[in-house]
Amino acid sequence: MKSSRAFMRLFHYISGSNVEKEKINMTVPVIMAKKHTFFSFHKETMSFFIPYDHQESPPVPTDSKVRVETLPAFCVYVRSFPGLMFMYEWVQHLQLKAALEKDGKSYNKDYYYAAGYNSPMDSPFKRHNEIWFIKK
Repeated sequence: MKSSRAFMRLFHYISGSNVEKEKINMTVPVIMAKKHTFFSFHKETMSFFIPYDHQESPPVPTDSKVRVETLPAFCVYVRSFPGLMFMYEWVQHLQLKAALEKDGKSYNKDYYYAAGYNSPMDSPFKRHNEIWFIKK
């Protein structure tokens, strides 16, 4: 599974697989940038947020597939939901899309973010997930 490989690359980075061999605290949410298509074979990008104390000078990754990026500030429309992301994400996506279109709200139609706030070990009944559409 692509997302588990991406997660492990990022997890190794924060666990010390970086030039400085520095450990970085895990943060939430973990976000995935995804295309607005149901069966998307497009590249998805997983991201961890770097804690504030490392943002000035984040450790340099040793894995060429891991990169440090700065996202510009943005505003999002959010739909929150419990459970397992993969089971409910698309339904939540469609419901957020319908609500925004009903209200005449404009959003980026190229991609959205799926945000997860819990450990994979947490009970599915206690999880907090979100779908983010970027406001235009």
